[in-house]
Formats: sequence, C-alpha cells, structure tokens
Amino acid sequence: MGFSSEKVTGIILAGGQSRRLGRDKAVEMLEGVRIIDRVLQAMSEVCDSSIVVGDEPGREKELGLPSRILFKPDSFGDCGSLGGLYTGLSAAKTKWSFVVACDMPLLCVDLIERMKDYLDDKTLDAVVPLFNSNLQPTHAFYSKACLPFIEERLRIRRLRMDGYFENIKLEIIGEDLINRFAGGANSFLNVNTEADLSIARNIILGDTITDG
Repeated sequence: MGFSSEKVTGIILAGGQSRRLGRDKAVEMLEGVRIIDRVLQAMSEVCDSSIVVGDEPGREKELGLPSRILFKPDSFGDCGSLGGLYTGLSAAKTKWSFVVACDMPLLCVDLIERMKDYLDDKTLDAVVPLFNSNLQPTHAFYSKACLPFIEERLRIRRLRMDGYFENIKLEIIGEDLINRFAGGANSFLNVNTEADLSIARNIILGDTITDG
C-alpha cells in the first residue's frame, strides 16, 4: 500500500461517444453497478477529490453524478482525451492528479496506491504504467508541470496522449510491479464492446482473469 503524503485529485475522462458499444458505456450496468460509479468508487479510495470531464455541459445531466463530484466540460472541444486531461489538470486544486477513463471498471486500488508512492520524488512530472508493451496514459499520475506541454500539443492539434512525454520527467511502471497485485492487469481493461462487457462480468464474478 502507498505511503505518500501527497494529496491527489482523481480525473475521470467521460466523453459521451461510445461508437463501438453503440450506447453510453459510462452508465452501462455491470453486475448492478454503473461502470462510472465503479470508477468513482475506486477514485474515492485513492484520491482526495474527483473531477469528471465531459465533452459538453449537458454531459453532467446524462451521467447523473453525485453532488460531491465536480463536473467540468472540456475546454478544448473535439480534442479527445488530451483535451480532457488538460481541462481536468487545470481545474485540480492539487499538484498531482490521477487520470482514468470512465470505461475502466476493474481499477486495482492497491496498484494505484503503489504508483502513488512515486509522487514523493520531486523531480517527476508523470507516472505511467507500461502494459502489454504499451504505455497506459489513461491510468496515470500527472502533475501540473505537464500543462504547458499539453497545451502546446493541443494548439497544434497533435493529440496523442503521450506526444509530449519526451519533454517531461517520466517514471514508467513495468509489468513486474503491476503483476504483484491481484487484479493489477485487469485495471487496464476498457469496456468498448459487448465482448469487453462480457469479460468484465466474468472477472467480477470470479470466473476468469484477463491478460489485457
């Protein structure tokens, strides 16, 4: 478990388009609990407060968020997750934020707490896992020091979430650490399709695990 004293804001990226699933995946029920509520519950365990970023003001009503959750419409329209990250980091009251997507119902709190330990390194700007040979920028810690680099990428419409990583001090978390935690690998499951929903249900019911 983590021992960092850093306060952290949870940022949930909750754009309204779910093209592959064909309906709003954030409010999809998964064993009696909406996916976004599963995400918010995990954030409440590891973060001091949470912000949900939507693609437009009407998204707040669609999501039916608890009153304790701050909602922010994306300040960079049509810029995807990078615009949402910028909006959330700008609104956060803390130096550090943990950023996730709204379609990740199997977040491993113990893994996030362990990642949080790295925040005590005052030289770092971000802490990002590497899983299945891919960086996972929507399961990562970012400091406000990233904001000018993100804004620069948004201005020139270069929208890769990791497009500015060469400009910051980055700690990469490897699979050896991820796999120390029961369910660590499941953290990176995004629910985009009916098949993903089925996998998530099976994991929750204890029938199987995913390797990503």
